Amino acid sequence: MDLRPGDKRKALFRIKEALAARGHDAVMTYPAPGTQRALWLLLSLLTVLAAWLAEDGHPRRLALIVLALAWFKGVLLVEYYMGLRHAPRWLHALVQGWLAVVSSALLLSFF
Repeated sequence: MDLRPGDKRKALFRIKEALAARGHDAVMTYPAPGTQRALWLLLSLLTVLAAWLAEDGHPRRLALIVLALAWFKGVLLVEYYMGLRHAPRWLHALVQGWLAVVSSALLLSFF
């Protein structure tokens, strides 16, 4: 069954209302198509930038910049594509903490 965009929004709203009435406040939401394209472009540009910087041959000087770009990409992925923006605070803190620990461990491995 094909629904028009307006019908899809109405159906999603009804599902959210039904879940909220039962005490469920988290429904997976996806970025709007324009936001998805912008995020994809940003993530692609950050990947190209990190690869270009890594080609310089001075890993100690550029490690911080490249790892910061990788960390930022990780944040964007978990916030927008994994829906962490609407997750409980403990889960948000756990995932963000994991990203920070892994990024720090990688940074320390360069020195």
